[in-house]
Amino acid sequence: MKTKSTIALVLAAISLFSFNSADASIFYSYGYFSKNNLIKPSALITVRQPVSLNKKIASYTPSSSIINSNTANPSNTSQIQTSAVLSQEEKTLVELVNKEREKNNLLPLQVDENLCKVARLKAEDMRDNDYFSHISPNYGSPFDMLKKFGINYYMAGENIAVNSNVIKAHYSLMNSEGHRANILNPYYNKIGVGIVKNKQGNGIIVVELFIKD
Repeated sequence: MKTKSTIALVLAAISLFSFNSADASIFYSYGYFSKNNLIKPSALITVRQPVSLNKKIASYTPSSSIINSNTANPSNTSQIQTSAVLSQEEKTLVELVNKEREKNNLLPLQVDENLCKVARLKAEDMRDNDYFSHISPNYGSPFDMLKKFGINYYMAGENIAVNSNVIKAHYSLMNSEGHRANILNPYYNKIGVGIVKNKQGNGIIVVELFIKD
């Protein structure tokens, strides 16, 4: 039976900056599906300050997601896998994510070691190259990056955030509709997280990668 493949991509960015009482907000989205044809582009951009990790950031949490095929039933994955590859902050973030899923009667996400490596590499890339975006100057989109590092998936999503600590980063994500949707997506069954200190050492850069494999 021939299966029709559908591809959909949604990127969303919502930001709140504090630069001498000046605020900036960004929302940008676009989508394409079926043979990579770009359709229904939309953009609303309001910028009063540049996006830079060298600035003091109150919170900045873009999200992105992609669907590579028709969605099926949620995975029957059992208990979360504990992983020695995670730092304490990363373990805390995974626990917070799975508590949110439990509260919404969703199965916990399993920690995927290779996915964590990619997430951490993305966080380091943003820090080292002073950018904050789903699109890396070195690796391309999150989905290009997953492909480059051999991560197979049917669905994938990315949340990124900058904040002073992991608790604040998590709740800033949960208070944003797009990021919350990634965290509570019933079809994802694996997660990879990467957290690194910013260059100034006064905050963290967070990357969450979600997949259904």
